[in-house]
Amino acid sequence: MSQPIRLVVAIGCVGLVLVAFAALHAAPAEAQSALVNPLALRVTVTRERALLEVATERVVESGDAIRTDSSGSALITYRDGSTVLLDVDSELVIEFIGAEEGDIVVRM
Repeated sequence: MSQPIRLVVAIGCVGLVLVAFAALHAAPAEAQSALVNPLALRVTVTRERALLEVATERVVESGDAIRTDSSGSALITYRDGSTVLLDVDSELVIEFIGAEEGDIVVRM
């Protein structure tokens, strides 16, 4: 095998190892979050006393409260694909999102 081909193969192998390493370490953090998509205006997330307006998709975590007003609605999607639909004038507090023995555990 020529020198340039060995170099390309070595770089490719290092890249695969880095991707696998990142995937293993990202999985627990991803399991502890969900995505909220506003389906209509006036969706907010309260995180550590800060009120955040949700205009596009946003990551939510344990302790976050999602609220809709009289014109708002939102779809919350968890990492396992399960969803929660918030209709107008609703509030949902995500008390806990975590992983337990490969399963996602959510307490709302």
